[in-house]
Amino acid sequence: CLAAQPDIASAVRSVATPFGVNLPAQAAAIAALEPKALAETARRAGLVAAERDRVVAALREDGWVVPQAQG
Repeated sequence: CLAAQPDIASAVRSVATPFGVNLPAQAAAIAALEPKALAETARRAGLVAAERDRVVAALREDGWVVPQAQG
């Protein structure tokens, strides 16, 4: 709830997020942007992509039609 003049309240609502972001979530987001965390995310994404490719190849060998991955 926002107590203000209608035009001010409308302007604030137009740029406010529809949900709150608590301090622990903010700290986690900042930590996730650190170089070491970004490198770990890239490493894990590579592992997931490799596993996806392995599963897709196995499915295709069994005759399944599997569309190309989007990423």
